[in-house]
Parts: sequence; structure tokens; C-alpha cells
Amino acid sequence: MTMNMYFAGVGGQGVLLAANVLGKAAVKAGLDSTVSEIHGMAQRGGVATRTVRIGSPVSPLIVKGGSDFFLGFEPLEALRALDFISKKTTVLVNTQKIVPFTVALGQYSYPDLEDILERLSRYAARVYSFNALELAQKAGSPRAANVVMLGALSALDSTVPEKYILAELRERFSKRLYDINRKAFQLGRKAIR
Repeated sequence: MTMNMYFAGVGGQGVLLAANVLGKAAVKAGLDSTVSEIHGMAQRGGVATRTVRIGSPVSPLIVKGGSDFFLGFEPLEALRALDFISKKTTVLVNTQKIVPFTVALGQYSYPDLEDILERLSRYAARVYSFNALELAQKAGSPRAANVVMLGALSALDSTVPEKYILAELRERFSKRLYDINRKAFQLGRKAIR
């Protein structure tokens, strides 16, 4: 069996880092894992997407409607990637808005957050929403919002045990940054309970 996870957000939110941490943690746990290398406009402010497949993946890509877990690091980007959600998908959404430049210029309007969450819930099995940025700030750094998202995922799915994700974080960061990210991870786990 393969567990399919889709990550969608905005460049600069740590979407790519979060997917890489999860993929490498899966390998540490003795699981086969692939992480997509889809590149596009993932600079700060552009769209950033990544897939992680754990188990027996043949390809790193996920078919439309094929994600078991969907992590929306930004609400509007989650809505834009609606094609990857189905009635088997559990959706985690960071409620922190990052206004696209077209909205900032007045060309479009940003949809109401409640409308976004309601639309996602029409297509998904479950939707969990929380402000990952606030939790990351509580942990000590706004840059740890991506690890809050990993913590929330870990609370719902034990395919990659928590200890392997924390071990991967420990290898990537200095002690001070690891302590912040460990707190962020735990706050993400608590956000789901």
C-alpha cells in the first residue's frame, strides 16, 4: 500500500523543506519513499507544490483525487489544488492568508476563509484548520510553520513515526533551531486533538 501526500502553498513557506523532511524521515523508518521534484514559480510568493509517496510508490506523482493527506500551507493555494482531493482525503489547512499580488493590485478579491474551508469540506473526507503561523510564533519562530504542519500530519497518521521526523529535524538544524522546531512540531500535534 502507498500513502499519498500532497503539499500546496506559497514559495517561502517551507513547503519543499517539509516534504523533504517527511520523505527522509520515512527512509529512516525503513520505508520506501519518493518526493516529487516539480519546479515552477516556487520563489517567494509563487506557487509551491510537492508530493510525498510512502510505501511502494512507482512514481513520485499523485493522480488527481489520489491524495490520502493534503497539506494546504495557505488557504487559497489549497483551493487551487482541489483536483488532488477526494472523499478519501484528509485535509490540513493553515489559515494564514498570503495575499497574491493580483489581489494586492485590486484585480481580484481573496475569497472568504469560511467559504474556502466549506468548499474543501465538500470534496474531502475531513478538513482540519488552524493558524500554523501563530503556533510557530509561540514555538519561537514564524519560519517553523511548516513544521507545525508536519506535527499536525503526524497526529493523524503514524505511517512515519514521530521519532523519525524529529530525528530528521535534529540532523538539519542547530540545537537552538531544533528546539524551536521540536516545539512547533508538538504544537502542530496538539492543534489536531
